[in-house]
Amino acid sequence: MPGFPPIDLTKRPFGLLIPQWPVGRSRGFSIYWLCLCSCGTVKIVSREALMRGYAKSCGCSRNKTGKTWRRNIQSREHNSWNGMKERCLNPKATGYALYGGRGIRVCERWMTFKNFLLDMGPRPANTSLDRYPNPCGNYEPGNCRWASPKQQRNNRMA
Repeated sequence: MPGFPPIDLTKRPFGLLIPQWPVGRSRGFSIYWLCLCSCGTVKIVSREALMRGYAKSCGCSRNKTGKTWRRNIQSREHNSWNGMKERCLNPKATGYALYGGRGIRVCERWMTFKNFLLDMGPRPANTSLDRYPNPCGNYEPGNCRWASPKQQRNNRMA
């Protein structure tokens, strides 16, 4: 395999970026990592960009030239986080009546994506966010998991 040999970059700082876990590969051999910047931003960066020093921050440390080179990559975890907040906080959202309208809330800690991501970890393939063990409870650590469709069906309220 060209490039760098397989190396675990988890929690190893590269400038202001700290890789959390690998999120995929490009068509070539590049492995991409989900990284947290010290400013709290999440960024997906190739292993080569980290190892060669091309990526050292999310862009927060750049001078204010008005240019941004950061790609807006939405992770599956970020999409789940947005959906959770939308269902619970936006009265105009589809499904609000079943969530926020019934009093289901998002804990204060999870109002920040970084905290949600650290608590829930990477989202496995073919899963979605599930409130478990209490399907009537709030979205909070200890009451959420990444669940398969079968697990979700088995966890429905009676």
